[in-house]
Amino acid sequence: MARLGGLNVLDTGQVREDIELALQTTLEFGVQGVDHPCCGNMGRAEVLLASGRRLSRPELEEAARERAWGVVSRAERTDGFVLHPMLPKQVDNPSFFQGTAGIGYELLRMARPDLLPSVLLWE
Repeated sequence: MARLGGLNVLDTGQVREDIELALQTTLEFGVQGVDHPCCGNMGRAEVLLASGRRLSRPELEEAARERAWGVVSRAERTDGFVLHPMLPKQVDNPSFFQGTAGIGYELLRMARPDLLPSVLLWE
């Protein structure tokens, strides 16, 4: 995200290569582990969404929405979001970066990225 956010200041071949490597890694990772935007599935979906918008690559935006849908589908199947790998799903965390508020915000952003800024880019 830092490389993506800094493109207007430093746009070199190495920076673009770093971004592409990060995107390929993110695409390969899929939906697994925790769901929150800090360092979980919704954060990876945000990387794809922000990259798709900034780099004019709609396929990345679509991949972001697919990941978000995967998070919601898994939560429906398992009765909740995964917020911490060592705690049961009944333990709620309403916070933003590592909780359900952030998951909710990212889901809204997936629907209307033109209205809601990327908090991970500090827009």
